[in-house]
Amino acid sequence: MTETRYDLHSHSIYSDGSDSVVELFEEAVKQNLSGLSITDHDTIKAYSEALDKVKDYPLKLLPGVEISSQWQGDSVHILLYSFSPKDQKINIFIDSQQKEREERNRQILENLKKQGMPLELDKLKEDIGVIGRPHMAKAMMERGYVGSIREAFNRFLAEGELCFVPGKRPSVEDVLQIAKQTRAFAIIAHPHLIKSSKLLKALLALPFDGLEAYYAHFHLRDEKKWIQLADNRNWLKTGGSDFHGLHKPYISLGASWVSEDVFQLFYQRYLENEDLQRM
Repeated sequence: MTETRYDLHSHSIYSDGSDSVVELFEEAVKQNLSGLSITDHDTIKAYSEALDKVKDYPLKLLPGVEISSQWQGDSVHILLYSFSPKDQKINIFIDSQQKEREERNRQILENLKKQGMPLELDKLKEDIGVIGRPHMAKAMMERGYVGSIREAFNRFLAEGELCFVPGKRPSVEDVLQIAKQTRAFAIIAHPHLIKSSKLLKALLALPFDGLEAYYAHFHLRDEKKWIQLADNRNWLKTGGSDFHGLHKPYISLGASWVSEDVFQLFYQRYLENEDLQRM
């Protein structure tokens, strides 16, 4: 295969993926990708090791992150790309989101303890940073509290279930502002998951740079709507698998991707932002 392909949506163990940074790189090479972006949820900790380790692989790495935000109470996921991981502004913003996650996790763990399922996750937190519900579900299964990760979510951790705690999220406007301040591209993630036409209309009127038109195993007929919406606004069209490893085994890395010209546009902005950090 000579065609260059770049997967701009993947997750590592630093959020809710099952693969380490090195395992992601090895899988990318196996899938004949030319590069990727690790877009962990509300954290860029993966880049503390990824930017150095990627030098050992025939891959280019584009900094990215998936931010959980809200618009008038509705959940909206936004992908930010091309920022410098050294930028103090993005780090302050991310740190504030991590503190919110830590408080939410504390409340969920307290709820689990009240249900007779205490978890000691301090060591895991030391290894990867802020933990999430997939890590809790795995620990619950390993301790015999539930028979599977699916059961842990269905009975205790999913929205509306016994131990669920809603998270506090930044507004869409806050995320767009940090994108502007860090010269990052702001992209609406997996817009097909937005079921409210009112919400979608509101988002399309905001100053995003693009949307994720190519996603996972989408058929071309499913992508046409998003391609047309992006083209009508002269927006960028991104794509990625939303790879989570064993946590979503039905989605393979590289299942969706962007071509060389799209990737280079994002990558050049990243290099420019890196230069600005050195000034």
